[in-house]
Amino acid sequence: MYQAALAAIGTDPARTLFVGDRVREDYEGPRSLGMRAVVLTAHADEPPSDGVPSIASLTELESLL
Repeated sequence: MYQAALAAIGTDPARTLFVGDRVREDYEGPRSLGMRAVVLTAHADEPPSDGVPSIASLTELESLL
């Protein structure tokens, strides 16, 4: 799914930041392709593990770009 999304928007994984609310699917998946990823904790079912980048609100995204 992530590879198809990258192809559809025509970008390189290293230049892409993925935001999601699940560690396995939304952090580990994109990272396996070389994308940067962050977990949005406002909608997460469980908090991310130590070492997994996270933000509480989308307003924090600008600081990651």
